[in-house]
Amino acid sequence: MKRFFLWFLAVLITLGAAVYQRLTGPTYPYRAQATIDGQDVTARLLRSAENVTDCEIKIRGLASEIGGYLEYMRYKTQDPWTRVPLERKQGALSAGLPKQPAAGKLAYKVVLVKGDKEAVLSGDKPIVIRFKGVVPPWVLIPHVIVMFLAMLLSTAAGLAAFGKAPLWPKFNLLPGVALFVAGIGAAYAIFKIVGIPKIMGTNLLWLCIPVAIGVGALLAALPLKPDHRLFAKWTAVLLFLGGLILGPLVQKFSFGVLWSGVPLGFDLTDNKTLIAMVGWLIALFMMRKGKQARVWVVAAAVLLMAVYSIPHSVLGSELDYSKLTPPAKTGLP
Repeated sequence: MKRFFLWFLAVLITLGAAVYQRLTGPTYPYRAQATIDGQDVTARLLRSAENVTDCEIKIRGLASEIGGYLEYMRYKTQDPWTRVPLERKQGALSAGLPKQPAAGKLAYKVVLVKGDKEAVLSGDKPIVIRFKGVVPPWVLIPHVIVMFLAMLLSTAAGLAAFGKAPLWPKFNLLPGVALFVAGIGAAYAIFKIVGIPKIMGTNLLWLCIPVAIGVGALLAALPLKPDHRLFAKWTAVLLFLGGLILGPLVQKFSFGVLWSGVPLGFDLTDNKTLIAMVGWLIALFMMRKGKQARVWVVAAAVLLMAVYSIPHSVLGSELDYSKLTPPAKTGLP
């Protein structure tokens, strides 16, 4: 059972960190709320979009007598606000934000109107949306998988460093497969019943538990010796491949640059990858000549988890509009 708890905790911690990073990042849709004439309105306002087409902002569930408009301007510029009306389409109010070059940002706000009453969905602070290029699946999917495996093995290495591998017997295959099916099945059932858009924050973290039970049980049943030294080496390999090879390719397709961290810039995603890589290289150096270096492995695992718990895309690539021609005025006066 000890091996099962190691993998259960490793999967749970990794999933929890990934969910936290996703939900708190500046690209995750903003949950806006407002009240107009006694009606409470909630909406998910987009903060990231691909620049192949204009980004449509939709507000659903509004009474037919409620209208409104969308105002936007290029982020961190002196441009005047451009106003476009919200149009009712298929039961929703919608308007489009014009697509921007890669890493271009728009500040926008949605204003609802009913008679002489107005309500701004985002409150006093406008929403900021960043546009990006399309990342082909052959780059994005391997990047996500490899980075998740790197985080998982890093966490497993840190946990395994607290004990001796020979004392951790393999979990039986039949219970492992049964728990895997039960755990993944429970998570899928929750997904189908509740739906991901309705699962937020703590509820989504709870969804990680059945997944961790299922995947943890299967990993514990496989002939994977919980050796912290072996896990440390594979963590470094996967982190290098996912973060320093595939990561820059994702950056290139998204924002037109391969690397915007130190020494070329201050992109936090690139910099935290570099910090985590340095931490694991130090741990590998301390493991030379067969040393256990348990403290260093734990420290590297904690460092990677800490830097990757920082919300994704904070201080990310940003287009300098001062180098571009101001846009033509469009929309309502």
